[in-house]
Amino acid sequence: RLFCFESEVWRQCFALQPDSQASQQRCFALTEVFRQRDDRLVQLLSEVRHNRLSPWGLQTLHELGRELVARDLEPTRLFPTNASVDAVNERRLAALP
Repeated sequence: RLFCFESEVWRQCFALQPDSQASQQRCFALTEVFRQRDDRLVQLLSEVRHNRLSPWGLQTLHELGRELVARDLEPTRLFPTNASVDAVNERRLAALP
């Protein structure tokens, strides 16, 4: 199983050869947001993504916080690294019957 950037199609689309040097590869930055229409939400997500919350962003997140009503639901947890995610996933899998 390959990641998209490891596939032959990726190399064809971006004209990269398997043995190309990193200095010859091009970097692409995605700059347009398609899934969110609310400019305030886009700004808030950007602040969270870059770990640079403004006073407005911090206050907005604080105001949006609420207690879970359904006691059988577990909130989604966000982690900064794959290693953190893997550690939690391994603990949770080990706890399964």
